Amino acid sequence: MTATELDHLIRQNLFAILNARGDSVEYAIEPESPLVGEGAILDSMELVNLILALEAGLAANVHREIQLLTPEVFTGAESPFQSVQRLLEHLGLR
Repeated sequence: MTATELDHLIRQNLFAILNARGDSVEYAIEPESPLVGEGAILDSMELVNLILALEAGLAANVHREIQLLTPEVFTGAESPFQSVQRLLEHLGLR
């Protein structure tokens, strides 16, 4: 997938999650929007839903299983879930 396609997949799933809770904030999702931690746009269950949706979307597009939650994600200093941009960069490396 290209970076543009990955960005679209991330944003499409973020919009779906935010709209499901009644927030229509497409304009507020910036590359540095935090996904976790202080000021996060998602709560913990929404983050889980995002991860599952991204794994399914990636598997459908690249025709192989991809796990976003790996031991490295939890032990590394730079979590890919800190922001939209970091997640995009992380997915581009896979």
